[in-house]
Amino acid sequence: MGPALTQTTMKKLVLCLILAWVCLSARAQQSFMRWGAIDTKDLAMKVYPADSSASAAILGSFCYTTFNYNEGRFQVSYQYHYRIKILKKEGYQWANVQVPLYTSNGGQSHEKIRDIKGATYNLDPGGSLQKTELGEKSTFSEVVTKRQGERISLTKFALPSIKEGSIIEYSYTVDSDYITILNAWEFQRAIPVRKSEYQIKMIGELGYMSLMQSNLPFTTIPDQKDDQQGGQNEPFRWAQENVPAYVTERYITTPDDYISKIQFQLMNYTFPGNPRKEVLSTWKKTITELWENFNYGGFVKRKGATKELVSRLVAGQNNEKDKMAAIFSYVKSNFKIKNNSGIYATISPKELMDKREGYKHEINLLLVNMLREADLNASPILLSTRPHGKIFKNYPILERFNHSIAYVKIGEEEFLLDATHPMLPIGM
Repeated sequence: MGPALTQTTMKKLVLCLILAWVCLSARAQQSFMRWGAIDTKDLAMKVYPADSSASAAILGSFCYTTFNYNEGRFQVSYQYHYRIKILKKEGYQWANVQVPLYTSNGGQSHEKIRDIKGATYNLDPGGSLQKTELGEKSTFSEVVTKRQGERISLTKFALPSIKEGSIIEYSYTVDSDYITILNAWEFQRAIPVRKSEYQIKMIGELGYMSLMQSNLPFTTIPDQKDDQQGGQNEPFRWAQENVPAYVTERYITTPDDYISKIQFQLMNYTFPGNPRKEVLSTWKKTITELWENFNYGGFVKRKGATKELVSRLVAGQNNEKDKMAAIFSYVKSNFKIKNNSGIYATISPKELMDKREGYKHEINLLLVNMLREADLNASPILLSTRPHGKIFKNYPILERFNHSIAYVKIGEEEFLLDATHPMLPIGM
């Protein structure tokens, strides 16, 4: 999910569309599945025809995305609707639903969930349909990450009366203040999908670029000749049918780099009564902004906090390589690593030195700070780890990055350092 508009904020593209349409209203849209309209043939299904090994199959998945402007800020709403066939006990996990919700800026920017509805359908011995609805008290929330004004919580619910042969159905809406990068919609999942559809209703004040990733055919896709000035005022639709399950293979980065999906990145926006403002930047401008950011470039350039320690570490070292090695060894051995990583430091160099504990990227930013304190030619390198996925080279989308390492140049030699793995030597 992208940061709120008020914050400073790929894959090989099969399709890239520029979306800056002037659509006026955002009326509710019906899913292609009518709630509760369960086909008894699907309930009687023992094996999914297109994949006999499947433990479950998504009979239908649907998302409708709309926007509104309220109390001086833009918001986005996602209406979700799922229908899933449970075929084997291994497929029971699909009846346990978890919805992540993000809060930041001390609660000023947040996401909330509403209109949760769910039901399980079974056939009784006589062949009649039995429906068990999700109870009102079956939903609960759990905070999984909390740090300095930010929080990630999970809203959880489990569909009742699950057994082999059941069909589950659930829907909910998420309202979000985060409009810079919209929630990705995945047409392909770890189990086969009969039909998946995504719809989005644009408003003229927000201009988006769509990032499409798919090697599979679409049954519905926006016509390039559609009137981009509002015209019929209809949502734009993408749909795929008979999508095979994605199977993870060895040596790939992450399934997120390969599954069929669509995501939207904000390019520009217009507050009522104000001129249009561009959001999508260039690499050169982004690097400048990062270097000037207090919690990135400002962190590594800050003087004083590590001066005394660095002086002790490099005392008696005869050359720059030895100084680099001494500082690198100290950082690797004296800080506790917290697993989460990111881009920006959440504490100052002094606080990090006092606590002796920090996130992975913070430890490496401190390493750069100390190397520079020793008058070495050091800079941070921003990257994305393999589980996080590939970056999008054509546009500087910072959310595609999740880690920083240190770069040092001594004479004509270049070195990469990562102090978050105790066994890693210089250069790895």
